[in-house]
Order: sequence, then C-alpha cells, then structure tokens
Amino acid sequence: MEVHYQLALCFVDKIGPVIARALVDFCGSAEAVFNEKKHLLEKVPGLGNERVQAIFKSDPRVKADLELKYAIDHGIEILFYKDEAFPRRLLRCADSPVLLFKKGQANLNPNHTVAVVGTRNQTSHGANITTEMIREWSAISPTIISGLALGIDATAHRAALKYGCTTIAVLGHGFEYRYPYQNRKLYMEIEENGALLTEFPSTSKPDAANFPKRNRIVAGMSDATVVVEAAIKGGALITGQLAASYNRDVFAIPGRVSDPLSAGCLNLIKKNEACVLSSPSDLLETMGWETESNTKPKQISLPIDLSTEEASIISALQYGPMQVDKIGSAIGRPISQVFALITTLELRGLVKSLPGKQYTLL
Repeated sequence: MEVHYQLALCFVDKIGPVIARALVDFCGSAEAVFNEKKHLLEKVPGLGNERVQAIFKSDPRVKADLELKYAIDHGIEILFYKDEAFPRRLLRCADSPVLLFKKGQANLNPNHTVAVVGTRNQTSHGANITTEMIREWSAISPTIISGLALGIDATAHRAALKYGCTTIAVLGHGFEYRYPYQNRKLYMEIEENGALLTEFPSTSKPDAANFPKRNRIVAGMSDATVVVEAAIKGGALITGQLAASYNRDVFAIPGRVSDPLSAGCLNLIKKNEACVLSSPSDLLETMGWETESNTKPKQISLPIDLSTEEASIISALQYGPMQVDKIGSAIGRPISQVFALITTLELRGLVKSLPGKQYTLL
C-alpha cells in the first residue's frame, strides 16, 4: 500500500522533505524508492551512501506500520504532497513537509486563507482587535489559520468559530497529545468544525524545537499573515518573517512604541516585511478581496508597453487560464501585487477574469 511507503519514507533517518521529494521524483513513487537498487539511489543528488543504507533498514517500515494503524484507529487522514487534497499553497514553499496528518473535514485549499498570530500574553486590546477583524472578514468567509497556542492564536480560532469562518489549527506535536491543556475544549471544537493539522507522527511530544516548524506551515498555507501583538522575539514574529520569505502578504498591527508587545510588529513594519494594518478593511482592499466579485474585464485599446512583471503574467497565461495564487507563484510576487498588475492588464484589454479567481488572455 503506497501510504505505508509514504510514511516509511518520512521515518528514514536524516532524510528531510527536500531529499524525500527528490527521491520520489527520481523513482516515481514512495514504494519505488524502497524497491530501487542501492547503486541507482546513490545517483540522487544529496543522498549519499549513509542515507541510502538507512532506507533499507527495517525501522522505517515498522514505524510506518504502527503509525498507519494509529491513523486508522483514530480517524486521521494522511496526506502526501502529491495528493490532490494536500495544501497547494505549501507546494510553493521549498521547505514544505511531504506528509501531513489531518483531523476534521475542512478544505485545505479554500479560496482565501489568512493566518492570524500573536503573543501568548495577549492584552484585552489585542484580543478585541483580533475578534473584530475576523468578524468583518467573515463577509467573504476566509479560512483562518493559526497555531492553537494560548493568547492571540486561541482568540483567532474562537472568533472564526463564532462568526462562521472555517478555521485550521496547525499543531507542533502528534495527535496523541492535546496541547496546551487549557485549549482542549477548543481543540475538539476545531476538530468538529474545521481541521487540525500536523506534520508530526502521533507520539511526537510538544517539544520547543517543533514549533518553528509548525510556524512555517501556518505561514505557507496562508495568502496573508496578520501579526496582532508580538514581542521582539517569539513565534509570531518568526511566522511573519517566514511568510515574507515565501512572498506572501504580511500585515502587522501597529502599537505604542513603548509597548513591548508592539515591538515585534513595529520591527516587521520597519524592515518592510509587513504592511501597516490600521483597520480590518485594509486587508480586504490590499488583497483585492473586497471587490473582486464585481470586477469586470475592460476592453480598452492602449499601447502595449509592458513592465517586466506584466510581461511575466502574459507569458504565464499563454498556456491557458490560471488562478491568481498560481500566477503569483509563477512570477514570484505576493498576491496583492499580482492583483494590482492584473488590474492594469485588464484595463489594457489584455486579460479578463473568469469564475473561481482565474484569469485568461483576451
């Protein structure tokens, strides 16, 4: 069974996501990796003899058997990076995991995704802002993604549930644990009404080293990341920086210069890694979500004098219609910039919008 080999590949010592993908691409499937001749596997760049020997040890398959049984017994869905249901936004990140464990029925590829992150030591002001933002965004039903930590994360999940938005919690541990303990009720509510997601096998403890890895999934699954309150160091700041490195749109709530919980947000803004978010509507306007359903293609004859980015979009669309996130991936630009470029191309009568946030050449 292919899923057994997919699990086993993730249990091979010293093989991370990048090499795992290279192996699957080279051999054609996870099962083929374990059936390939050793001398051929050594041709895979970055593998080496030590890793090749590790593939053929019995431990990965034994662990895969146990993990598969646990998943079946506990209703856990196993998603490999080649599966249609795997979060497609993550595939645009070089360090994306190759395998995820999921509880819940939420779609991992919705139209709009927003990560909302912040300090565990939230203030009442931060909690109110988080709740109000999600209340206003609920008009377009975005999926709210966060890390189920105490503070801003938990507030974001609760606000999403309250206002009818799907929410996804990305965990820094396996499903054998419910962490933090104070959020156990919220954990169950999200499982029932959204989804819980982790790259860690069932018995993985909530160790500190796991949470930066968790943060990259939060950032990678999101079209936009909003940092509400953050100290100068911490997980929320890391998530914002990761999102910026993935060419995603990042927003930060500005606060008082003297407030330690504003230091991280102000630092992101200072380094041009985040835009100032002064009201909930700022995000909708910047992302083009507020008016996209009313956008009509314009047929205007203008001289074709394209910028490099505009020409890249035209080149990408010559093979057929594309969704906006895929256009962003193709040209290496955040979605907000793509919307601005496409608007110009629409006005020039070169591009038109289609249902499902797709665009095509005229």
